[in-house]
Amino acid sequence: MLGGILSSKLLVQDSAKIAILDFTNFTKKNNKSYDYDYWIDEDNLKIQQGYIDTITSSLSKSGNVEKVMLIPSMLINKETSITELREVSVRLQADYLFVYSFTSDIYYDYKAFDKDEIKAFATCEAILIDIRTGLIPYSKIITKEVKATKIKTDITNEDFRKRVINIAVTEALKSVSNEIVIYLNN
Repeated sequence: MLGGILSSKLLVQDSAKIAILDFTNFTKKNNKSYDYDYWIDEDNLKIQQGYIDTITSSLSKSGNVEKVMLIPSMLINKETSITELREVSVRLQADYLFVYSFTSDIYYDYKAFDKDEIKAFATCEAILIDIRTGLIPYSKIITKEVKATKIKTDITNEDFRKRVINIAVTEALKSVSNEIVIYLNN
């Protein structure tokens, strides 16, 4: 069977439906970064929605993508497998499943006579699964770095930290989504 998989050619759909799953919360127990719980206040909910919008906006730019849909977390077990993810994607009538997860970390540079700086790193891991075959034609790990100075709207260090991490995560998600669009267009 493995020889058949390795020798077969995977064709990109002309009009694909892509299901998206944020796997970050499933891997949070292994995440040693400074990520915060997204569901505790309005700002964090807006940030989470911004991440989804970044991905859906990028994927929708592909001429080969007919529809982008999110997989609700209620359809996924906490101890899920690729097989279960494919089954859920089939129920959503998706051609592909885009699974991503991200981690982030920050480094402070406190200054006595100048504005504080933070360097944030965000790493996004992503795979694209062909639902029909179970093959993974695309996988990528991208790390983005952002360095920023504290601004007036950063009332607290926590506000400053969240803003810079948000920028880094958004850049990593945008980068990996754009690469998937390039893959789908080729």
